[in-house]
Amino acid sequence: MQDNTDEKALYQFLNENRLKVIQDTSIKLSSVGVTLKDLMDYREDEIKKLCEKLEVNLLSAIDLCKILRHTPNSRCYVDTINKIVVVPAVILNNEDQERLEKIFEENKGLSKKKERLEKEMELIKKKVEQEKIKLEKSFDEMVSKMLQHKKKF
Repeated sequence: MQDNTDEKALYQFLNENRLKVIQDTSIKLSSVGVTLKDLMDYREDEIKKLCEKLEVNLLSAIDLCKILRHTPNSRCYVDTINKIVVVPAVILNNEDQERLEKIFEENKGLSKKKERLEKEMELIKKKVEQEKIKLEKSFDEMVSKMLQHKKKF
């Protein structure tokens, strides 16, 4: 009877959190003895591997990880909180701000120049290919004329 209670608790959790393809996912997890408590203790990569092994629908697996990342009692939630990096605020004086803006504008200009050069490079490649075709055609014509001339003599 305990197994049935665990299955119901797992199904209820998945249903409350609106997991995609609940029935199939719940059955597959329960079939190998995974309980709600187990899910709460698993790391995200362990859940991904488990879902892959059990051939759980990909969207359900992604959704399950997302749900657990937002569930306060889960290991995924704790791991996510520990991964959050706090970026310190940087206060710039006017001179530094101007320098930073100048660097930004220069980089923006370089990006545009790079795009323009890449387009020019593509045009050059196309022209080279066209000239190569013309050259091959001219060569073939010359060889043909030489052979015709040789036949005359």
